[in-house]
Amino acid sequence: MYYDYTPEEEERVEMGSFFDITIDPIGYGDLAMTIIWAFVLTVGLVAMIYTWVHRRYAPLKAKNIPLMTGIYLHSVFFFLGDLTMCGLVHVRGPFFANCTLMLVWFRSMFGNFALGSLLAIRS
Repeated sequence: MYYDYTPEEEERVEMGSFFDITIDPIGYGDLAMTIIWAFVLTVGLVAMIYTWVHRRYAPLKAKNIPLMTGIYLHSVFFFLGDLTMCGLVHVRGPFFANCTLMLVWFRSMFGNFALGSLLAIRS
């Protein structure tokens, strides 16, 4: 999986610069939010690992650890799908660039719907 410009994207950016407009949606604000959310998900991963290691502790056992792990995983799926769908990561390759898995399934089905369902079950 590659994260760089394809020749078609380079051509669009050059054409946009000729007309003095920005084609690429990636900016410093987008980069900052991507880094912040990646950090938040990394902290969540550390918390999930800690919870599974100490799962015999009664207050942690009461939190329904498998359900919380599912909520975390679907949050990661939503984040990955959102990065691709919003154009914040330039994806190319035979699978990721041409398949709707990243665009629709990761963000909508594995992200929004599954996350909302698990949160409803948790409540």
